[in-house]
Amino acid sequence: MGRIIVMVYRPHRGKEHELIPILKSGYVLLKDRGYLTSRPPIMMQASNKCLLKIFEWKGKESMKSAEADQLVQEHWMRVSKICDFEKPVNLDEFKQVFSEFETIAWDEWDQQ
Repeated sequence: MGRIIVMVYRPHRGKEHELIPILKSGYVLLKDRGYLTSRPPIMMQASNKCLLKIFEWKGKESMKSAEADQLVQEHWMRVSKICDFEKPVNLDEFKQVFSEFETIAWDEWDQQ
């Protein structure tokens, strides 16, 4: 059974425009390596400029396999150099019953 994940990324100052293409390439890497389902990802931006990515792993085993994959580890290291990972609960939007975010369309990811 698939596992839906919500990731929150807080870009380091001056790295905002670098983060979106790296997140897109990471999604493509995970998809190409067979770890993700065919469900399209959702990308959003919070009012504090954190980026959120929602996507679906094929299952817990896929998640564990990705953790051991050298290419995936290298990608995650690149991401960690330009942002911090946040807990969704730290975003003001998630303190509301109806959490609203600015949408970022897949084809816009490279244009931010």
